[in-house]
Amino acid sequence: MHLLVSAMGQVIPFESIERSVWYEKQATPDTIRMYINKLRAKLYYELIENIQGYGYKLVPQP
Repeated sequence: MHLLVSAMGQVIPFESIERSVWYEKQATPDTIRMYINKLRAKLYYELIENIQGYGYKLVPQP
């Protein structure tokens, strides 16, 4: 969540999420998607936007 907030409105590529969260370990796209969906379940679903095949971004709300 910190990564998304620090770059609000900007797309965070899957690779950046993987490096920031799992450090030197590898995470599959399915693993990243699962954790993003858990975040969405705790927040408003619309806050985190999926950029197909690239990554995610936190969408500023009015």
